[in-house]
Amino acid sequence: MSARQERPSGPVRILISRLPGEVRVAALREERLEDLLILRDDRPRVLGNIYLGRVQEISTGLEAAFIDIGLPRPGLLPRGEAPGKKQLGHALSEGDTVTVKVVREAGEDKGVRLTARIHDPPAGLEASASDADCPSLLTEGADPLLALIARQNEIEAIVVDDSGFCRDLAMRLEAAGMSGAEVTYDPALRPLFEREGVEEQIDALLYPLVELPGGGSLLIEPVRTLTAIDVNLGAMATSGTAQNQALEVNLKAMTEIARQLRLRAVAGLIVVDCLEMRDKKARDQVVASLRLALKDDDQPCQVMGMSPSGLLEMTRRRAGPTLAELLTEPGGEEGSGRQRDAATLAYEALRLALREAEAAPGSEILVKAPDRVVQLLRKGQVAKARSLVEKRLGQGLQLECLQHNPEKDGYAALPRLEVLAVQR
Repeated sequence: MSARQERPSGPVRILISRLPGEVRVAALREERLEDLLILRDDRPRVLGNIYLGRVQEISTGLEAAFIDIGLPRPGLLPRGEAPGKKQLGHALSEGDTVTVKVVREAGEDKGVRLTARIHDPPAGLEASASDADCPSLLTEGADPLLALIARQNEIEAIVVDDSGFCRDLAMRLEAAGMSGAEVTYDPALRPLFEREGVEEQIDALLYPLVELPGGGSLLIEPVRTLTAIDVNLGAMATSGTAQNQALEVNLKAMTEIARQLRLRAVAGLIVVDCLEMRDKKARDQVVASLRLALKDDDQPCQVMGMSPSGLLEMTRRRAGPTLAELLTEPGGEEGSGRQRDAATLAYEALRLALREAEAAPGSEILVKAPDRVVQLLRKGQVAKARSLVEKRLGQGLQLECLQHNPEKDGYAALPRLEVLAVQR
């Protein structure tokens, strides 16, 4: 059986849905989600940014320095990334200023990772650093939206549901020399991602179970220090020996694992528990298949070998929060699970309002949501998005608070959200 499990070819359609404070980008190939980017103002990306920072502390135990660059947590500058070739304590002292670049995004409990060895620095960086206050941002990293567009081999269309953002993107693409694909505005009231089947595909990415075509499944479970992925045989209809079945399912799993890591933005240490195969050649074939499937990943990946028991280890660089970290928060009894956070629910309510208004013209739109969600819609970070939606609807949204009762609704239940069209 061949190990070649390449990423599907063919043109993609890029759909962009924008509300103030949030931009969502989906690349679809034959209606299947292949790339996903969600940018939120409350979770800015800093990968590739260059800062003028100040040494806050030098840790001899960690052999690293903590650098204040103006983010909530100081960044970590390892000894091997200190400026020059001297030891960390000789190159830098507490209170010194240093120009650093972010090479790994922060985690939920870790700061960003930094380097002071900046290869090919942008023009004028040294002058900017000499004139800047400390800490301060000197230059921003690559535009993640343009990067997603650039890595597509063939683009059929780029469709945007916000007219202003559509014009702005066309100018950004032209300025970057990427004006080959036409950018068109979609004025429909019903949300673009819902009409194109993207919304349900994003929802599926927040659940652990992934069905494989033809049978078998994956179970993707992030834990504190790694992400564990189980490959299960399931009720797959196939002929041949048990070992041939294991090889067939493992090969199919590698292609889907590469896709799921990309879409879920999983990073760090990843351990895959494959179906056991006694033949070393078969294990090597599966490892080669995963490496091939990850070849076009936008983040550096390293795949180690597979043990005789079927455990395969790999790493993927962290380029931002995982999809679960971006859209959800710890929830359930004693924080044992995750649930959509208030901002995610607020944006979802606005999209549902547009859908209901399109389905029932002339009706008032009533949004019933938990108190935190309503407060965000009224005067928080999502208030500008609410104003834009109300402008498109030609009416204000009616907001009503719902109290979440854990004893009645269940600790693990997601906070309730109801959006209704009410006849005037």
